[in-house]
Amino acid sequence: MQELSNTQRQELSEVLAEQIELGDRYFEEILNQNHVDLVEVCAPWDSPLCQAVRDLGGTAIALGLHNGFDLNTVQGYKRALAVVRHLKPKYVHISPPCHLWSPFQNCNPKQGHVLQEFLQARGKSKKLIARCCRILEVQLFELNGHGSQAHGKHEDLHHGGGEHPLNAQSWKHTQLEHMARRCGGRFTVYGCCHGMYHKTTKKLLRKPWGWFTSKPCVREALESKCQHAQHVHQPIEGAITPLTATYPQILCRRFAKAILKPETSGQMFLGIYASTEGDNQEIDSRDMDEEPEQDYWTQHMGILIKHHVQPRYDLFAPTEEDCPVSLKCLRAKRVTWGTTEDDDVLEWEDEWNNPQGNPFGKRLWKGETRFELRHAGEKPVQLGPPKGLLGDDEEDHQGELKRKIALIHRNLGHPNKETMIRMFRDAGASSNVMSMVKEFTCEHCLKHG
Repeated sequence: MQELSNTQRQELSEVLAEQIELGDRYFEEILNQNHVDLVEVCAPWDSPLCQAVRDLGGTAIALGLHNGFDLNTVQGYKRALAVVRHLKPKYVHISPPCHLWSPFQNCNPKQGHVLQEFLQARGKSKKLIARCCRILEVQLFELNGHGSQAHGKHEDLHHGGGEHPLNAQSWKHTQLEHMARRCGGRFTVYGCCHGMYHKTTKKLLRKPWGWFTSKPCVREALESKCQHAQHVHQPIEGAITPLTATYPQILCRRFAKAILKPETSGQMFLGIYASTEGDNQEIDSRDMDEEPEQDYWTQHMGILIKHHVQPRYDLFAPTEEDCPVSLKCLRAKRVTWGTTEDDDVLEWEDEWNNPQGNPFGKRLWKGETRFELRHAGEKPVQLGPPKGLLGDDEEDHQGELKRKIALIHRNLGHPNKETMIRMFRDAGASSNVMSMVKEFTCEHCLKHG
């Protein structure tokens, strides 16, 4: 590719500056309006989704780095929350950066400081995605009155959704999968079914996205199953890959038509409130027509969820009196996700019958605690007082120790062996524990370099 001359760079910079200035002016105008159709979070300044909505007569704004909404910063995150709460848009779409979660990251071995920098970058990305999900949660639940349906007319419903590449690792390691379940589940959108093609070869590009939405007609408009013959597709590789990051125009127009479509019913895809068939029936300890004032339980897709409406300091551990199922039906794993009073989003994984600290410290938080249900025939968790990780040798069981060391390793962000040994030694671990730490290997670390 030929490099730009200084004159061309200057001209391009002036054009970009002019376009960004126009976008900022448009943004200020929208802030003074009473009706906004779309707010796109983590969007580029020239967002094709926003443009498609405007082309159909709607109003849309893109929140991104270009106008001060950097969700990696507390200031940018709080500004985005304030905009959604102030504008009360009809639809919020989140599309956080995905390059750190590509399956191709596994093909690039990383060691030493490169691995540490990569893990730190993933940690920041995970927090950014959690903040995107929190913004979407405000749109779907706070603005709709916390219920499965808004209190008021159908046209008063506030919808939302988002996407990430279908095969991105973020679906397993961040809040995206959970947010998709709350919107009725993830579905697949193929770019080739919406006019995505290579401009040179004219072949279709089979770019798959994982999409989720609370608005049924958006799913109806976008959900697709590729039935093209294999030879009509151009392989997505090399220089073609970044070109598929932009939504095709046909997809944008179909999306815009769907979100601008008037409501015909009060239906929303909110998975945690929707009943399921068979043995995985929903549990809900509250009246759906009332806003929750106390903590409550729900169950969805084999996950038992305790929703913490009341602020709390401590992590939650179930009891036989409180839990809607027997404690023997729960696995040991506990995932806590919460938002503090200053809108910081934290996630913590440990075992409810053997807690490993409190990430919230002395801060009040609201959120939820998730427990996995055991399958039939699975060994129940050990109930009773937990055994100490750093106790005497005779009190530690080899299998249990290995599992706990692996859990601590994951919660600390997969540190290298030298760091692990130093941390356990400084904590006063027994000689037996130190021997196991020195022999410990992590499949995730081995796989990723």
